[in-house]
Amino acid sequence: MNAERARAGLQPLTLSAPVSAVAQAHACDAAARQDIGHIGRDGSTLSERLQRGGITAALVAENNASFYRTPAEAMAAWMASPPHRANILRPAVRRVGVGQADGAAAVWVVDFTS
Repeated sequence: MNAERARAGLQPLTLSAPVSAVAQAHACDAAARQDIGHIGRDGSTLSERLQRGGITAALVAENNASFYRTPAEAMAAWMASPPHRANILRPAVRRVGVGQADGAAAVWVVDFTS
């Protein structure tokens, strides 16, 4: 992600352990349910999950993917998708959290915050 951001003249993202914990929990939930949507099993939104994790941010975004075997494959798919690419290249985003879980297929979750 930071290589793509550098090519676009943007500041790098900082990997955040607390944001990664939120992304990992959602990846595990999504893999268990075989649903890569942005709403959690309990009806929670990304903002709500981040708040429960003690994270406050003015801007949040999430990229989810499934059926990709490697991070590079998921990243290539996100960069080919205008809304997902926009999340990665959003200038106001500063922190990122990454989660991955295996179920019927691998689930990748990336949460972005300001």
